[in-house]
Amino acid sequence: MTTISTLLLLLAASLHAQTGTLVVTVTQLDADKGGTLKIGVYNEDGFPDVGKESHGIDLAVEGDSATYVFDSIPVGTYAIAVFQDKNDDGKLNKNMFGAPKEPYGFSQNKYGKFGAPAFKDVSFKIEEDASLSLTITVK
Repeated sequence: MTTISTLLLLLAASLHAQTGTLVVTVTQLDADKGGTLKIGVYNEDGFPDVGKESHGIDLAVEGDSATYVFDSIPVGTYAIAVFQDKNDDGKLNKNMFGAPKEPYGFSQNKYGKFGAPAFKDVSFKIEEDASLSLTITVK
C-alpha cells in the first residue's frame, strides 16, 4: 500500500509541475456600459465558442481595463477570446450582417475579416513553470 501511495504522490506532483500561469489584461472596455467581461482560454477544438473554453472567467466591468490571473494552466497551445457582454445575455450580440455589436478581442490582437480569426493566428504556448502575460485590446 505504501508503494502505491508513493507512486500516486509522485504522479500528482509531476502533473502539477507541468503547468504555467497566464495573466490576461483586457483594455479599452466600455466602462459606461458595464456588463460582464467574458474571458475564455481555448484549446483548438472549442475555439472560440462560448461554453467550450478550457478555462474561463466572468468579471464585472468596473473600469476601462481588467486583469485576471489563470493559475495552473496545463502546458499546451491555447488561444483567448474575450468580449464585453454589455446586456448580460451570455452571448456576443451581432448585427444583421453578423458583425459584433459588443466589444470583443482575441489573443495576439488579431481579428478575422469575416468572423473569428484562425486558431493558429492567435494561439500561444503555455510552458512548464512559466508565466505568460498577454494584453488584449477590444474593439
